[in-house]
Amino acid sequence: MLWIQRLWLQLQTLFRRERAAQQLDDELQFHLEQQIAENVAAGMSEKEARLAAVRIFGNTTALKEESRDTWGWVTLEQIAQDLRYGFRSLRKSPLFTAVAVSTLALGIGANTAIFSLMDQVLLELLPVKHPEQLVLVAERGIRFGDSWGDNDISYPMYRDFRDGNQIFSGMFCRYPTSVNLGYGDHTDSVAAELVSGSYFPVLGVTAVTGRTLTPDDDRIPGGHPVAMLSYSFWQSRFSSDQSIVGRQIVINGYTFTVIGVSQAGFDGVELGYKSKVFIPMMMQAEMTPRSDRLEARRLSWVTAFGRLKPGVDIVQAKASLQPLMHNTLEVEVQEPTLQHYSDYDRAQFLKNSVDLLPGAQGWSGLREDMQTPLWVLAGLSAAVLLLACANLANLLLARATTREREMAVRLAIGAGRRRIIRLLLVESLLLAVIGTAVGLGLAFLADRVLLATYFPADSAGDFPISSVPDMRVLVFALGIMLLTALVFGLAPAIQGSQADIAPTLKDRAGSVAGGRQVFLRKLLVSGQMALALLLLTGAILFLRTLANLEVSGPGFSTEHLMAFSVDPSLNGYVDDRAKDFFRRLTDDLQALPGVSSVGLSTMPILQDYGWSNPVIAEGYSADSGQEQRPICDMVSPKLFTTLGVPIVAGRDFTVLDNRPVALINETFARKYFAGRNPVGLRIGLVDDRSARPDTPNLEVVGVVKDLKFKNLRDPAPPQAYFPYWQDEKFRFMTFYLRTRIDPQQVMQAVRERVRQLDPNIPAVDLRTIDEQIGLSLKTERLVASLSVVFGALATALAVIGLYGVMAYTVARRRREIGIRVALGALQGDVLWMIMRQVVLLCGAGLAIGALLAFALGSLIRSQLYGLQPDDPFTFVSAGLVLAVAAGMAGLIPSWRASRIDPMQSLRNE
Repeated sequence: MLWIQRLWLQLQTLFRRERAAQQLDDELQFHLEQQIAENVAAGMSEKEARLAAVRIFGNTTALKEESRDTWGWVTLEQIAQDLRYGFRSLRKSPLFTAVAVSTLALGIGANTAIFSLMDQVLLELLPVKHPEQLVLVAERGIRFGDSWGDNDISYPMYRDFRDGNQIFSGMFCRYPTSVNLGYGDHTDSVAAELVSGSYFPVLGVTAVTGRTLTPDDDRIPGGHPVAMLSYSFWQSRFSSDQSIVGRQIVINGYTFTVIGVSQAGFDGVELGYKSKVFIPMMMQAEMTPRSDRLEARRLSWVTAFGRLKPGVDIVQAKASLQPLMHNTLEVEVQEPTLQHYSDYDRAQFLKNSVDLLPGAQGWSGLREDMQTPLWVLAGLSAAVLLLACANLANLLLARATTREREMAVRLAIGAGRRRIIRLLLVESLLLAVIGTAVGLGLAFLADRVLLATYFPADSAGDFPISSVPDMRVLVFALGIMLLTALVFGLAPAIQGSQADIAPTLKDRAGSVAGGRQVFLRKLLVSGQMALALLLLTGAILFLRTLANLEVSGPGFSTEHLMAFSVDPSLNGYVDDRAKDFFRRLTDDLQALPGVSSVGLSTMPILQDYGWSNPVIAEGYSADSGQEQRPICDMVSPKLFTTLGVPIVAGRDFTVLDNRPVALINETFARKYFAGRNPVGLRIGLVDDRSARPDTPNLEVVGVVKDLKFKNLRDPAPPQAYFPYWQDEKFRFMTFYLRTRIDPQQVMQAVRERVRQLDPNIPAVDLRTIDEQIGLSLKTERLVASLSVVFGALATALAVIGLYGVMAYTVARRRREIGIRVALGALQGDVLWMIMRQVVLLCGAGLAIGALLAFALGSLIRSQLYGLQPDDPFTFVSAGLVLAVAAGMAGLIPSWRASRIDPMQSLRNE
């Protein structure tokens, strides 16, 4: 047990260092006194006895050091000494410390802020049991019918997979939808999810109060009016009322019983869609009126997930599911709705395959949209950090020059080079620690500003991003702190440990220009210039992309234009009642003071929605295998007048249009009626669930000017419009209002008019079109603004680095410049001598940066709009900005060099 006693002694000496040192002093003093007493007893005088005892003991300081070495923890003690010395050293140089900490804080803060966004959007897993076992089940190949998304399948297909598979321990499906939820005297439109009864059991999500939905709650269509609330909605809407379980709420006019509240932190499986209420899938007809989807095989609308059994991987699962998929397709291809397709099309349909995607993160369109922009921002912020490290390395190299004598003295009295390197690295680590602490604060503030700036108040609560750093973010900050300390501190530490002792102590170390340190600093400056040009080029590209999108516009004037949506079908309105609601609301809104025009549209504009449908056109023959699916919409008369979109041929709809009619846009006319006047010709809609019509039956009565429909990036697609009152199913409608005054002054009156018609039908997404455009461009604004900030920061750091190197060069060459001036060199000659180095450094950096910028352009091509990644104007502009800034930074030390007094410089030497 000797090792335990030794460890205990070492621990005591570690945490009671001063006490152990005092005990060692007392022991040495005791033995010294004993030896003196023995010498006195042997006949020596007191003085002789003490001198003899000291000679016998030798160097007591060395004895103490040897004893301390036996205690262990020597390295820790030395590091503690280095830390104390480092703190004192940084405290003595407040300006250097402030600049270094600020530089690091900006670089680390930018990277931490971007990583926090990336972590929550791209990396975070679902808060469920063993999320790595989840997979998303999708169908790949040709589809007949309607589809809500590429990864959706029909409910009957989900049912076939659920009942016939052998590789899942469980499956569930879900469908997001909006519902009108009433409790007390207040009704809101809230995000809901239709979920299968296996949803919560398979995910392993529990209830904080009450119980979760089970398969027994999802067996009979329309027979399970129960609902489960999300934890966040329970807190915000019901004030965490424990007695809510068992109470009744009204959803879409139906009475539901609340059975439970889900666990905290779980808001569904779709990032960016926070489900507030979960409803059994069998209640689909009540939640999405006028559509019976549970038996529709030609409608892909549910997202299906499975949990793999232990030991089963995705490859094995796909191989196991493919025969089941083929059996399902064999049944479906015999349906009457597919008999009007060609044998070739049906043969291709039978080749469809099952696809399994990782489901640990759920599914999210938001993640797909933000993935590339976030990676671009991560790369830009990493370049900023690298540039900050280069700048700080330059500062430390300059600082090492002023500490050459100190390091030479340390080496002269026996310090090893490794000890010197460790001392300097500890100082670098101290800077990194302080910079990281400040950077975390900046990252928290930056994320809060980004969320407040780029996401509106009415949707910020649904956006699943928190500005508070979690453990992963803190670990990332710790890792980046250690990496930066090594990157910017290692080269100066090695340089500082290589001081020549004799020349330095004789004050001749800095008397000659050049050297490895100067070369290294110039190399760092060229690298900074290259990175700065890269970031500036990216900033200008993204800024011009945003400007191009804003200038291009949607194809109509957005001034004094507002919109909102209503869905009376959620409250039981059908057919004539729905028609009457829309007509009365239109009349009421038209009568509001300040409103000049009102129009209606089924599909909201610039919200990435779109109803595409196969069409046939009179006199048009499609290429073999190509199905034509233009964007379709149900609209009212005066919609295009309200939007300010002119009708270029024919006429608008009128309320007297009782026969099948249509409007088309210019792109549709060019594609389907090239060289012909489309007015008076006919088109037809193809319903995949019925026989394909032989002849078109909709007369084209007018052609409208192109407008962008889904977003500002995509060009105007072929579009066809139909009178909304001729639609068989009335559901939701978007109202557009053109006002003569500020739309904000009309919004409260609009809400009041809707409430007066039916207090249980809320006006949803009430905002101006300018605000909607701002929402549609939020990602572009985020990337453009951050890239501009990064570009400006990179330029400032590069300019500061260049200035520091040139000022240092002038200081080292002061004697040389004095001699040149004394021998007749003119001020202009001296000025150009220094500026020539500035030009060379800047030119080398710009050349390397241009190559990097070309590489960046090819990577971000898909993110640009209205310009090419190798746009000459962008490259020239970025180069000029950086060259001018660098020229001004180099001109100051050059001008000072030209003003050197030779007598004074030589006298100082």
